[in-house]
Amino acid sequence: ANSISIEQLVLGRILQTFSGSAGITIARSIALDSGTRDQAASTMAYIFLPITLVPLIASPLSGAITDMFNWRWIFHFTAVLGLLGFLFVIFLVSDTSRVATQPRRKLTDIKPLWYSQRFKGYCGHHSFVVVALQVINASTPIIIILQLGFSATEYGIFASIPALGSITGAIAGGKLATKLGGDKLISAGSLIALLSYIFIVAMATMGQLSPWTIFLPMILISFSNAMILPSSSAGALEGLTGLGGFGAGLMGMIQWLSAGIMVQFAAFWVESSAITVFLLSLCVYLCGIFSFYYARIER
Repeated sequence: ANSISIEQLVLGRILQTFSGSAGITIARSIALDSGTRDQAASTMAYIFLPITLVPLIASPLSGAITDMFNWRWIFHFTAVLGLLGFLFVIFLVSDTSRVATQPRRKLTDIKPLWYSQRFKGYCGHHSFVVVALQVINASTPIIIILQLGFSATEYGIFASIPALGSITGAIAGGKLATKLGGDKLISAGSLIALLSYIFIVAMATMGQLSPWTIFLPMILISFSNAMILPSSSAGALEGLTGLGGFGAGLMGMIQWLSAGIMVQFAAFWVESSAITVFLLSLCVYLCGIFSFYYARIER
Protein backbone atom coordinates (compact mmCIF):
# COMPACT_ATOMS: atom_id res chain seq x y z
CA ALA A 1 0.00 0.00 0.00
CA ASN A 2 2.91 2.39 0.68
CA SER A 3 4.63 1.56 -2.60
CA ILE A 4 7.07 4.26 -3.69
CA SER A 5 7.46 3.05 -7.26
CA ILE A 6 5.36 1.56 -10.03
CA GLU A 7 7.63 -1.49 -10.06
CA GLN A 8 6.83 -2.32 -6.43
CA LEU A 9 3.14 -1.80 -7.05
CA VAL A 10 3.17 -4.13 -10.07
CA LEU A 11 5.11 -6.77 -8.13
CA GLY A 12 2.58 -6.60 -5.34
CA ARG A 13 -0.29 -7.00 -7.78
CA ILE A 14 1.42 -10.01 -9.37
CA LEU A 15 1.72 -11.68 -5.96
CA GLN A 16 -1.89 -10.80 -5.19
CA THR A 17 -3.23 -12.33 -8.38
CA PHE A 18 -0.93 -15.36 -8.04
CA SER A 19 -2.59 -16.31 -4.77
CA GLY A 20 -6.06 -15.18 -5.80
CA SER A 21 -6.08 -17.32 -8.94
CA ALA A 22 -6.40 -20.45 -6.81
CA GLY A 23 -9.98 -19.55 -5.97
CA ILE A 24 -11.34 -19.63 -9.51
CA THR A 25 -9.47 -22.85 -10.29
CA ILE A 26 -10.76 -24.65 -7.21
CA ALA A 27 -14.31 -23.38 -7.75
CA ARG A 28 -14.39 -24.75 -11.31
CA SER A 29 -12.99 -28.08 -10.15
CA ILE A 30 -15.62 -28.33 -7.43
CA ALA A 31 -18.38 -27.60 -9.96
CA LEU A 32 -17.10 -30.38 -12.25
CA ASP A 33 -17.80 -32.87 -9.49
CA SER A 34 -21.51 -32.02 -9.58
CA GLY A 35 -22.35 -34.23 -12.59
CA THR A 36 -22.84 -33.60 -16.32
CA ARG A 37 -21.61 -30.57 -18.23
CA ASP A 38 -24.90 -28.71 -17.90
CA GLN A 39 -25.19 -29.58 -14.21
CA ALA A 40 -21.63 -28.32 -13.71
CA ALA A 41 -22.50 -25.10 -15.56
CA SER A 42 -25.52 -24.59 -13.33
CA THR A 43 -23.38 -25.18 -10.23
CA MET A 44 -20.72 -22.74 -11.47
CA ALA A 45 -23.35 -20.08 -12.02
CA TYR A 46 -24.57 -20.37 -8.45
CA ILE A 47 -21.01 -20.55 -7.07
CA PHE A 48 -20.15 -17.28 -8.79
CA LEU A 49 -23.42 -15.56 -7.90
CA PRO A 50 -21.88 -13.95 -4.78
CA ILE A 51 -18.99 -12.66 -6.93
CA THR A 52 -21.48 -10.75 -9.08
CA LEU A 53 -22.41 -8.73 -6.00
CA VAL A 54 -18.84 -7.47 -5.62
CA PRO A 55 -18.92 -4.62 -8.21
CA LEU A 56 -22.23 -3.43 -6.77
CA ILE A 57 -20.44 -2.72 -3.49
CA ALA A 58 -16.77 -2.43 -4.42
CA SER A 59 -17.02 0.12 -7.25
CA PRO A 60 -18.76 2.93 -5.32
CA LEU A 61 -16.85 2.06 -2.14
CA SER A 62 -13.43 2.23 -3.84
CA GLY A 63 -14.36 5.52 -5.51
CA ALA A 64 -15.43 7.02 -2.19
CA ILE A 65 -12.27 5.75 -0.46
CA THR A 66 -10.12 7.31 -3.18
CA ASP A 67 -11.85 10.69 -2.90
CA MET A 68 -11.96 10.74 0.94
CA PHE A 69 -8.51 9.30 1.65
CA ASN A 70 -6.28 8.10 -1.21
CA TRP A 71 -5.89 5.06 -3.44
CA ARG A 72 -3.52 3.34 -0.96
CA TRP A 73 -6.40 2.78 1.46
CA ILE A 74 -8.02 0.47 -1.09
CA PHE A 75 -5.18 -1.99 -0.51
CA HIS A 76 -5.69 -1.84 3.27
CA PHE A 77 -9.32 -2.82 2.77
CA THR A 78 -8.52 -5.62 0.33
CA ALA A 79 -5.87 -7.02 2.68
CA VAL A 80 -8.50 -7.46 5.40
CA LEU A 81 -10.95 -9.00 2.93
CA GLY A 82 -8.25 -11.37 1.67
CA LEU A 83 -7.59 -12.57 5.22
CA LEU A 84 -11.31 -13.21 5.76
CA GLY A 85 -11.48 -15.14 2.50
CA PHE A 86 -8.51 -17.27 3.55
CA LEU A 87 -10.22 -18.16 6.82
CA PHE A 88 -13.44 -19.10 5.01
CA VAL A 89 -11.54 -21.47 2.73
CA ILE A 90 -9.67 -23.10 5.60
CA PHE A 91 -12.76 -23.80 7.67
CA LEU A 92 -15.58 -24.22 5.14
CA VAL A 93 -14.23 -25.74 1.89
CA SER A 94 -13.93 -29.52 1.81
CA ASP A 95 -12.79 -32.02 -0.83
CA THR A 96 -15.54 -32.86 -3.35
CA SER A 97 -13.54 -35.16 -5.64
CA ARG A 98 -15.14 -38.52 -6.42
CA VAL A 99 -11.69 -39.99 -7.03
CA ALA A 100 -10.12 -41.46 -3.93
CA THR A 101 -6.55 -40.74 -4.90
CA GLN A 102 -5.17 -38.56 -7.66
CA PRO A 103 -1.81 -39.34 -9.29
CA ARG A 104 0.90 -36.76 -9.22
CA ARG A 105 0.80 -34.72 -12.42
CA LYS A 106 3.59 -33.47 -14.65
CA LEU A 107 3.48 -30.73 -17.26
CA THR A 108 3.51 -33.33 -20.02
CA ASP A 109 0.20 -34.67 -18.69
CA ILE A 110 -1.65 -31.65 -20.06
CA LYS A 111 -0.80 -32.54 -23.66
CA PRO A 112 -4.32 -33.89 -24.28
CA LEU A 113 -5.66 -30.40 -23.61
CA TRP A 114 -3.63 -28.88 -26.41
CA TYR A 115 -4.78 -31.54 -28.85
CA SER A 116 -8.43 -31.16 -27.90
CA GLN A 117 -10.31 -28.93 -30.32
CA ARG A 118 -13.14 -28.83 -27.83
CA PHE A 119 -10.93 -27.52 -25.01
CA LYS A 120 -9.20 -24.97 -27.23
CA GLY A 121 -12.49 -23.73 -28.65
CA TYR A 122 -14.38 -23.30 -25.40
CA CYS A 123 -11.28 -22.02 -23.61
CA GLY A 124 -10.80 -19.48 -26.39
CA HIS A 125 -14.44 -18.43 -26.19
CA HIS A 126 -14.26 -18.00 -22.43
CA SER A 127 -11.02 -16.03 -22.65
CA PHE A 128 -12.11 -13.71 -25.47
CA VAL A 129 -15.41 -12.90 -23.73
CA VAL A 130 -13.57 -11.98 -20.53
CA VAL A 131 -10.87 -10.03 -22.39
CA ALA A 132 -13.47 -7.95 -24.27
CA LEU A 133 -15.02 -6.93 -20.97
CA GLN A 134 -11.67 -6.20 -19.31
CA VAL A 135 -10.65 -3.89 -22.17
CA ILE A 136 -13.71 -1.74 -21.42
CA ASN A 137 -13.29 -2.01 -17.64
CA ALA A 138 -9.69 -0.78 -17.90
CA SER A 139 -10.62 2.12 -20.18
CA THR A 140 -13.80 3.50 -18.63
CA PRO A 141 -12.10 5.16 -15.61
CA ILE A 142 -10.00 7.26 -17.99
CA ILE A 143 -12.97 8.03 -20.23
CA ILE A 144 -15.41 8.86 -17.42
CA ILE A 145 -13.06 10.71 -15.05
CA LEU A 146 -10.43 12.33 -17.26
CA GLN A 147 -12.31 12.86 -20.52
CA LEU A 148 -15.89 13.40 -19.34
CA GLY A 149 -14.97 15.13 -16.07
CA PHE A 150 -16.76 13.01 -13.46
CA SER A 151 -15.32 12.33 -9.99
CA ALA A 152 -14.01 8.96 -8.82
CA THR A 153 -17.06 8.60 -6.55
CA GLU A 154 -19.42 9.27 -9.45
CA TYR A 155 -17.53 6.82 -11.62
CA GLY A 156 -17.78 4.18 -8.88
CA ILE A 157 -21.55 4.59 -8.73
CA PHE A 158 -21.92 4.26 -12.50
CA ALA A 159 -19.51 1.31 -12.61
CA SER A 160 -21.65 -0.58 -10.09
CA ILE A 161 -24.70 -0.53 -12.39
CA PRO A 162 -23.60 -3.49 -14.60
CA ALA A 163 -23.52 -5.68 -11.48
CA LEU A 164 -27.31 -5.76 -11.69
CA GLY A 165 -26.93 -7.56 -15.00
CA SER A 166 -24.33 -9.94 -13.57
CA ILE A 167 -26.60 -10.92 -10.68
CA THR A 168 -29.60 -11.67 -12.88
CA GLY A 169 -27.37 -13.36 -15.46
CA ALA A 170 -25.88 -15.73 -12.90
CA ILE A 171 -29.36 -16.67 -11.67
CA ALA A 172 -30.58 -17.17 -15.26
CA GLY A 173 -27.52 -19.29 -16.07
CA GLY A 174 -28.08 -21.47 -13.04
CA LYS A 175 -31.69 -22.11 -13.97
CA LEU A 176 -31.39 -22.38 -17.76
CA ALA A 177 -28.16 -24.36 -18.20
CA THR A 178 -29.86 -27.69 -17.52
CA LYS A 179 -33.09 -26.75 -19.31
CA LEU A 180 -31.75 -25.32 -22.58
CA GLY A 181 -28.28 -26.84 -22.66
CA GLY A 182 -25.00 -24.98 -22.58
CA ASP A 183 -24.58 -24.35 -26.31
CA LYS A 184 -28.06 -22.88 -26.80
CA LEU A 185 -27.50 -20.67 -23.78
CA ILE A 186 -24.17 -19.44 -25.16
CA SER A 187 -25.70 -18.70 -28.58
CA ALA A 188 -28.57 -16.65 -27.12
CA GLY A 189 -26.38 -14.79 -24.64
CA SER A 190 -23.75 -14.01 -27.26
CA LEU A 191 -26.33 -12.29 -29.46
CA ILE A 192 -27.39 -10.06 -26.57
CA ALA A 193 -23.81 -9.05 -25.78
CA LEU A 194 -22.85 -8.57 -29.44
CA LEU A 195 -25.72 -6.12 -30.04
CA SER A 196 -24.72 -4.23 -26.87
CA TYR A 197 -21.10 -3.89 -28.01
CA ILE A 198 -22.27 -2.63 -31.40
CA PHE A 199 -24.48 -0.04 -29.67
CA ILE A 200 -21.55 1.33 -27.62
CA VAL A 201 -19.37 1.53 -30.75
CA ALA A 202 -22.18 3.42 -32.54
CA MET A 203 -22.49 5.90 -29.66
CA ALA A 204 -18.72 6.45 -29.65
CA THR A 205 -18.72 6.98 -33.42
CA MET A 206 -21.50 9.59 -33.16
CA GLY A 207 -19.77 11.39 -30.28
CA GLN A 208 -22.55 10.48 -27.84
CA LEU A 209 -20.46 8.82 -25.15
CA SER A 210 -21.71 9.35 -21.60
CA PRO A 211 -21.87 7.21 -18.45
CA TRP A 212 -25.38 6.17 -19.49
CA THR A 213 -24.52 5.18 -23.08
CA ILE A 214 -21.63 3.09 -21.75
CA PHE A 215 -22.97 1.50 -18.58
CA LEU A 216 -26.57 0.80 -19.57
CA PRO A 217 -25.43 -1.51 -22.43
CA MET A 218 -22.89 -2.92 -20.00
CA ILE A 219 -25.81 -4.23 -17.95
CA LEU A 220 -26.75 -6.49 -20.87
CA ILE A 221 -23.12 -7.45 -21.50
CA SER A 222 -22.65 -8.35 -17.84
CA PHE A 223 -25.93 -10.27 -17.89
CA SER A 224 -24.77 -12.25 -20.91
CA ASN A 225 -21.32 -12.96 -19.51
CA ALA A 226 -22.62 -14.19 -16.16
CA MET A 227 -25.15 -16.39 -17.93
CA ILE A 228 -22.90 -18.02 -20.54
CA LEU A 229 -19.40 -18.21 -19.05
CA PRO A 230 -20.19 -21.12 -16.69
CA SER A 231 -21.44 -23.13 -19.69
CA SER A 232 -18.31 -22.21 -21.62
CA SER A 233 -16.06 -23.31 -18.74
CA ALA A 234 -17.96 -26.55 -18.29
CA GLY A 235 -17.77 -27.20 -22.03
CA ALA A 236 -14.00 -26.83 -22.02
CA LEU A 237 -13.51 -29.09 -19.02
CA GLU A 238 -16.08 -31.77 -19.89
CA GLY A 239 -14.61 -35.25 -20.16
CA LEU A 240 -11.17 -34.32 -18.81
CA THR A 241 -10.93 -37.26 -16.43
CA GLY A 242 -8.30 -36.47 -13.84
CA LEU A 243 -7.31 -33.29 -15.67
CA GLY A 244 -10.09 -30.97 -14.50
CA GLY A 245 -7.83 -29.05 -12.15
CA PHE A 246 -5.12 -28.72 -14.79
CA GLY A 247 -7.66 -27.57 -17.34
CA ALA A 248 -9.22 -25.03 -15.00
CA GLY A 249 -5.82 -23.61 -14.09
CA LEU A 250 -4.71 -23.45 -17.70
CA MET A 251 -7.93 -21.68 -18.67
CA GLY A 252 -7.37 -19.09 -15.96
CA MET A 253 -3.79 -18.50 -17.06
CA ILE A 254 -4.73 -18.05 -20.73
CA GLN A 255 -7.69 -15.86 -19.85
CA TRP A 256 -5.87 -13.37 -17.65
CA LEU A 257 -2.61 -13.38 -19.61
CA SER A 258 -4.61 -12.45 -22.71
CA ALA A 259 -6.51 -9.81 -20.76
CA GLY A 260 -3.27 -8.27 -19.51
CA ILE A 261 -1.85 -8.04 -23.02
CA MET A 262 -4.98 -6.53 -24.58
CA VAL A 263 -5.45 -4.04 -21.76
CA GLN A 264 -2.02 -2.64 -22.61
CA PHE A 265 -3.26 -1.88 -26.12
CA ALA A 266 -6.36 -0.27 -24.65
CA ALA A 267 -4.26 1.89 -22.32
CA PHE A 268 -2.17 3.03 -25.28
CA TRP A 269 -5.20 4.06 -27.35
CA VAL A 270 -7.79 5.24 -24.85
CA GLU A 271 -6.50 8.78 -24.33
CA SER A 272 -6.35 9.50 -28.04
CA SER A 273 -9.30 7.50 -29.35
CA ALA A 274 -12.04 5.99 -27.22
CA ILE A 275 -13.67 4.68 -30.40
CA THR A 276 -10.63 2.48 -31.06
CA VAL A 277 -10.92 0.93 -27.60
CA PHE A 278 -14.58 0.02 -28.07
CA LEU A 279 -13.86 -1.33 -31.55
CA LEU A 280 -11.11 -3.46 -30.02
CA SER A 281 -13.61 -4.87 -27.50
CA LEU A 282 -16.08 -5.64 -30.28
CA CYS A 283 -13.44 -7.41 -32.40
CA VAL A 284 -12.25 -9.47 -29.43
CA TYR A 285 -15.83 -10.51 -28.68
CA LEU A 286 -16.33 -11.56 -32.29
CA CYS A 287 -13.22 -13.75 -31.92
CA GLY A 288 -14.93 -15.35 -28.92
CA ILE A 289 -18.00 -16.20 -30.99
CA PHE A 290 -15.80 -17.72 -33.71
CA SER A 291 -13.95 -19.77 -31.08
CA PHE A 292 -17.26 -21.08 -29.72
CA TYR A 293 -18.34 -22.34 -33.14
CA TYR A 294 -14.87 -23.79 -33.67
CA ALA A 295 -15.40 -25.88 -30.52
CA ARG A 296 -18.75 -27.14 -31.80
CA ILE A 297 -17.29 -28.36 -35.12
CA GLU A 298 -15.72 -31.29 -33.25
CA ARG A 299 -19.13 -32.65 -32.29
